[in-house]
Amino acid sequence: MNSQNDAPQKDDHRKTVGEWLKQPFEWRIPVYQRHYAWDSEVESGPIHLFWETVKEQTVARLNDQRTDKKPHQHYLGAVLVDNKTEPDAIDGIKRWDVVDGQQRLTTIQIALLALIRVATDEYQCGDQIKEDLVDFVFSDKEHHHPRLVPTNFDKEQFRTVLFNVYGIVFDFGSSQVSKENANKSKIFSTFEFFQNEYKSFVEKKHPHDEMDIIRALKETLLDGFDIVLIPLRETDEAQKIFESLNNYAKPLTTFDLIRNNVFDRAAKNTGMDVKLFESSSWQQMEKPYWDGKADNRRTGWNTHIEAYVARMLVAKMQKEFRFNRNEIFRTYKEFHKTFSSIDEEIKALVDYLDIYQYLDGGTERKPDGAEVDFGVFLHEIWPNRDFYPAIFLIAGSGASAQQKQRMIRLLECYVIRRGVCKLSLAHYNKHAVSICAELGDNPSYESLSNMLKTAAKDTTVFPDDERVKTDCLDAKFYPSPFQRYVFDKIEESMHDKKAERTRLSDLTIDHILPKKWNTNEKWKNIVLGADTDRSEMDVMVVDSHIDTIGNLTLLSGPNNLVKSNRPMDEVKELFEETTVKLNRQLAQEESWGLEKIRARSKELAEKICEIWPYDIPD
Repeated sequence: MNSQNDAPQKDDHRKTVGEWLKQPFEWRIPVYQRHYAWDSEVESGPIHLFWETVKEQTVARLNDQRTDKKPHQHYLGAVLVDNKTEPDAIDGIKRWDVVDGQQRLTTIQIALLALIRVATDEYQCGDQIKEDLVDFVFSDKEHHHPRLVPTNFDKEQFRTVLFNVYGIVFDFGSSQVSKENANKSKIFSTFEFFQNEYKSFVEKKHPHDEMDIIRALKETLLDGFDIVLIPLRETDEAQKIFESLNNYAKPLTTFDLIRNNVFDRAAKNTGMDVKLFESSSWQQMEKPYWDGKADNRRTGWNTHIEAYVARMLVAKMQKEFRFNRNEIFRTYKEFHKTFSSIDEEIKALVDYLDIYQYLDGGTERKPDGAEVDFGVFLHEIWPNRDFYPAIFLIAGSGASAQQKQRMIRLLECYVIRRGVCKLSLAHYNKHAVSICAELGDNPSYESLSNMLKTAAKDTTVFPDDERVKTDCLDAKFYPSPFQRYVFDKIEESMHDKKAERTRLSDLTIDHILPKKWNTNEKWKNIVLGADTDRSEMDVMVVDSHIDTIGNLTLLSGPNNLVKSNRPMDEVKELFEETTVKLNRQLAQEESWGLEKIRARSKELAEKICEIWPYDIPD
């Protein structure tokens, strides 16, 4: 290096990992840096992605042993360093502080050390690999100075791994970090991850010689990755730059990665990237709506475009995957390989944009060709997007409008019946994948009905009439947009379509027997009787039915205030004069208690079975 601070010259900014690791300096992670954070237990995380690239590069090397043809280096990104630190006064080693890039550098060092361990313990070629790598893991091998010096939090585990691999005695616990904290480092788990992956990889690569495979892995780690080194200027303050990089920069979204991938491929055809960006199909995804946050409990971190792409991929690929950035992007890369052209890919990508936007309230215009009532699946009614992929396939298919409506209605009946029976929503995402696989490219009512009705587990079962009527007796029916939708539909079913009635939007769900009934003497006399013993158990049994469907009704805001906690005989007139037919029935009741609640639950359950039948007529 010729500059005052030994900084790389402009031509030398990009080198392989091996070239950088042999430079005459030590990489030091400053104290202000976070700990080593890459976790090998996180599937599709950066360590797994790094390992997948290592495998691809190594296979390429094994398949072409000619020295004149090597795989292209994989760009590992830029490493920002503060090279202004002075050499240590004792050993004279030049130290560069890593402002950005510690995760990559630490992972590479661990990967090199794990390779030595596997070569030594499993394939008896460790001495050669150990000697080949000594200059890459030590800045001063005579005095055992590591090439990389992690933060104090990770130093104990890192030095233990390094010195153990090279047979150097080291006292674990000699640093100023407590043993408890040192044991929290992810160094050991990452080291073990690479050992296991190396052994599995070598076993699968026969008939290649084991030593050739180990050498190919070593060459990949040193020569298969490029790094651009960016030194700070004299006037730069390392810690402020670190804070800026980590606190203020906007991270790439899933759709950013997809966009970059698509246009990178399109740019290889002269002018196609510009043409693609300006196309009406692509411009649909550039509308401001798609950058808005999808405010759903399962996808609160997603924008609408990311939530859409994830569910589009479930519909198209019919496979389950985690809805995180790396996994969605990995699945998209599988998706685009199924097309012979980018035009076909983009056409498939935007297939369901209008359906998603309508379901999620982004437009009031129904999707073209989807002349159906989407009912409960509209976002404001039932804020769960798990069944969107199935809706995409049905609404976007070539089936008749009548057949589409039957399938959508059957899905709604399935969701409503499970909801009133208080069956779990936790596995809907997995079940939706199975539904999509069953529907395929030509959805039919028969195949959907058969699949839903043959599911036996509580996580997927389609409750029949008997199950609905039984569960409604005891299941809690807490007020929510979903429960409100159920009551609205029950009330609608009780009216002549031509009859004028109270706007349902003005009504709210209310308890007939109030939650604090046992603090009112009149209510206690009505529910438990005036001349009977009132045990604590009797009260508990009634309390357990307060939130069941039979004890709930619809009231307008003003009537809700009038009713309050007053007993039945005092609000009889209110129930008689209301236009809500659910309440007109209550006006006939002289008393109210456990038996009345259970009887009404049974009646409403029968209504539910009528409105949301187990079979949809043709």
